[in-house]
Amino acid sequence: MADTVISDDITVSLNRIEGQVRGIHKMYQEGRECGQIAQQIGAAMKALKRVGTELLTTEVVRCSKEARTKDLERAVDSLAKIT
Repeated sequence: MADTVISDDITVSLNRIEGQVRGIHKMYQEGRECGQIAQQIGAAMKALKRVGTELLTTEVVRCSKEARTKDLERAVDSLAKIT
């Protein structure tokens, strides 16, 4: 059950980020002010980093439960690179 809740939260976050990116694209096409676009890009990047960390952390837990050493090492390496 907890895995489903985490999965749902990640899906919601990814959908929200997707909407943010579409919004940035629209702002760019409309010729909006660079500062406004940059602010939205920063927010999207922060959100993507947050959900990426959550996803990788979840995978570390899942992999450790399954004792898949290579996957666990890869997940930990990936997490270390983005934090």
